[in-house]
Amino acid sequence: MHVSGFTTALFRMWIGAPVMFVLARMLSRPLTWNVLRLCILPGVFFGGSMMMGFQAVHGTSIANATLIGSLTPALLL
Repeated sequence: MHVSGFTTALFRMWIGAPVMFVLARMLSRPLTWNVLRLCILPGVFFGGSMMMGFQAVHGTSIANATLIGSLTPALLL
């Protein structure tokens, strides 16, 4: 990818937010200030996790990703 992980995560979050508002409206569950207040901290952590995940994929090689994936069962064992 030619775009950084931060930019990809930012656009994904900006596209996802209006979709969630529309879905909440369609399901007759309006978003109140109390619900938004409760979602701020988990949303910040989720956004940070998404940004770091995109950066990790962008910064690693295929060989490292394959090695990490193949060693996961041994680590769990």
